[in-house]
Amino acid sequence: MKVLINGKAYSFEGKNVKLKALIDKTKPQADLFIINGFPVNNASHKIFPNDEVYLLKKGEHLSIDEIESLLIARHSPRIHNKIKKAKIGIAGIGGLGSNLIMALVRLGISEITYADFDIVDPTNLNRQHYFVEHIGMNKTDALEDMIKKVNPHIKINKFNEKIENRKDIEKIFKNCDIVAECFDNKVYKKLLVDEISMNFPEKYVISVSGVAGFDDSQKIKIHHLTNRVTIIGDLENEAKENMGLMSPRVTVASGHMANEILNIILNIY
Repeated sequence: MKVLINGKAYSFEGKNVKLKALIDKTKPQADLFIINGFPVNNASHKIFPNDEVYLLKKGEHLSIDEIESLLIARHSPRIHNKIKKAKIGIAGIGGLGSNLIMALVRLGISEITYADFDIVDPTNLNRQHYFVEHIGMNKTDALEDMIKKVNPHIKINKFNEKIENRKDIEKIFKNCDIVAECFDNKVYKKLLVDEISMNFPEKYVISVSGVAGFDDSQKIKIHHLTNRVTIIGDLENEAKENMGLMSPRVTVASGHMANEILNIILNIY
């Protein structure tokens, strides 16, 4: 029978083939086994024709083909191919943007564009996806460091600059299918959403409004203003005195953004 092992086809004789036979033949040092997208611990696990098996050694560096094969195993080829082709832009990589990007990287997006002019400071650590070691670094560089630790093969287009007008938006996000607005400043939020929706109607734009404080996370809703403009949040709780930005609601909103991007991808291609 035929079995796919780490993305390559192998043939085995008989009907009662066990996982151990695959390990012995292809990768004896393997200690992590994934069959049809799910981890398996028992080497006597029975293998069926056309099973997709991934044999890995914990701690080893994976090639781009091995990483993609694992993503296909988790997502299915049809879905993964759509995710892989999408080009996503993120304006602002603070609490929303940094968490969103890491979700997209784990999702399998192969090209990400982002822009921010700020550096990492200690006040960011309560909600942003940075670490103490990144304090003082440009956020664009610190985020690249983290992305590469998850997938060293991803294409990153980073802009260490402020977005202030239409020319900036066009220059940075001209090749993106979907743009996520992740600013703190409401003036620049409006600028980006207005420019994308009016002057780049082929693109999708997702924005956030109202995720401050510690209110009920179920109030954070997805609002489809048009078929290409989405606002996420409770539309009420903005950051102010005694109502700061905190990790739980910011993370919920960034998760909604990532899921909305995925939903768009699976319908537009």
